[in-house]
Amino acid sequence: MNTSRLGFAAVAAALLLSGCAGRSMSRYDWSLYHRIKLATPEAIEHHIEVLEEILAEAAKEDRAPRPGACAELGYYLMLAGKADRGMDILDREVMYYPESARFVLVLKRLTRGEKKILTSPTSKEAQP
Repeated sequence: MNTSRLGFAAVAAALLLSGCAGRSMSRYDWSLYHRIKLATPEAIEHHIEVLEEILAEAAKEDRAPRPGACAELGYYLMLAGKADRGMDILDREVMYYPESARFVLVLKRLTRGEKKILTSPTSKEAQP
């Protein structure tokens, strides 16, 4: 009886561990995890560096970065006090993915501290 329980426990443990072994977190995943978990300026700065590397790799391979990468980087740059660069990167998101224009507008409004972030774009905001 004890050997069957022990055998079952061994098989269950092996299955659980094998399921975890196949999954690995990318540097982006780890960076985002630490950015959220630690919530320190250093963690944010490190996450910005990882996002910049991701964009640089995409440019080096002459391809668009994954959707949302520029938006995320632009948002964090603006939070870090680098508003001009952040705005440029947010605009790049819209250039790569025009369907993200409304989302990027919300991010811009949010980082500027506006109260009405979900209203329709003004004529000035609608300009490319």
